[in-house]
Amino acid sequence: MGALITLKEYFGSHADDPQYKYELDDTKYNNAVILICKINRLEEYLTQFKYEVTSGWRPKAYNKQIGGSTRSNHIICRAVDIKDVDNLLGNYLKENVKVLADIGLCIENPESTPGWCHLQDVMPHSGRRVFNP
Repeated sequence: MGALITLKEYFGSHADDPQYKYELDDTKYNNAVILICKINRLEEYLTQFKYEVTSGWRPKAYNKQIGGSTRSNHIICRAVDIKDVDNLLGNYLKENVKVLADIGLCIENPESTPGWCHLQDVMPHSGRRVFNP
C-alpha cells in the first residue's frame, strides 16, 4: 500500500504560495517528514480507515486568519487534522492508547473534534496521549 498521507497533501498549497513559502524552513520540513512517517504507521493498525488531510502545515498568518492558537503545533509541522466523519479513527485511537504510544502520537479527545481528528507528535502538558484542548 502507498502512503496514507503524502508531504504534498500535508503542506497543501501553502508550500508553493509566495506569501508563505519563506516560512517553511528545514526544521519545519524535517518535522513534517517525521510526523507524516508516524501518521503513515497507523496503516499497520487501521487498514480499514481512509485519510484526508483537512489541515496540515499552517503558516503563522494563515493560522491567525482561521483563528488557530498562536501556540498551534500546526505552525511548526508537528500536527495534522484528518477528516473523520463518523469519528471512527478518533474513537479507535482513544480506546487503543497503546497504538498512539507505540507510534509516538497524541490525539485531541475525539469528543472535542466531531468530524475530524487532531493528531500531533508533541506530548501535551497533561502528559496524556488523549488530551483535551
